[in-house]
Amino acid sequence: MDVVMLFFYTKSSGTIDTCIVSPNQKGNMANLAIRAHFNSSIQVENCVIKNYGRIGIYIRTGTTLNAINNKIIGQIYTDDDGDYVSYGIEVEDLMYTSHATIQYNEIYNHDHIGNPTWSSAAIIVDTQPLLLIHGDIIKLHLKTVLQLLSTMISMII
Repeated sequence: MDVVMLFFYTKSSGTIDTCIVSPNQKGNMANLAIRAHFNSSIQVENCVIKNYGRIGIYIRTGTTLNAINNKIIGQIYTDDDGDYVSYGIEVEDLMYTSHATIQYNEIYNHDHIGNPTWSSAAIIVDTQPLLLIHGDIIKLHLKTVLQLLSTMISMII
């Protein structure tokens, strides 16, 4: 499958404000609606992000994200679709620490768990970025909540 991204920031900055981001890529595990990396800085505010295959907002490698007051709607995958997953927001550190402020977002439909080592999540945090999560409404499957808590506890220990 082709990689499709509507917004892609590399060593740059910008604001995505008051819009609908909808790449229409259900089932495309290479699809990211918004991606920023290599010391970029982005603000995503007042947007509806939907119809992406795998990740709504993805940042890594020293990037700063402010995600404020968005509605992020994941795909509803079932076992019949295959081993598909979706993440509302993924924050990943590769080489440099990323910073994310995630506030007042509504994040839905990220709860398909096809394979126990490969599951969906509203917010997934890889390694140890600087992260602030406040006031978000997250509707998750109970097993996803337990996996998120387990990850957070292992980061603290």
